[in-house]
Amino acid sequence: MPTCPRCKHCWEEQNPMAHDREIEDLRAWCREKDHWVGPGGTVTPAIAAELMERSAETLRDWRGDGRGPPFRKFGGVIRYTLADIAAYRLEK
Repeated sequence: MPTCPRCKHCWEEQNPMAHDREIEDLRAWCREKDHWVGPGGTVTPAIAAELMERSAETLRDWRGDGRGPPFRKFGGVIRYTLADIAAYRLEK
């Protein structure tokens, strides 16, 4: 089964271009809302929650349960990538 080279999520039968379009849509949404997007397309849990139409508390619970999109910790600071959020949204 093919996987995305950026976020390693399964593409199944999806068009790889859809993933890139979704990332660009998420980036545009962040610009419209004046939300900061960090290096590598990273966002805070609060922004990630908005993008996934969930609460920040739900994302926290998912992290504890090993569910939801992958996240990264940088010196104790949690970040999600737009690529991982896009893959999550396309899977749903």
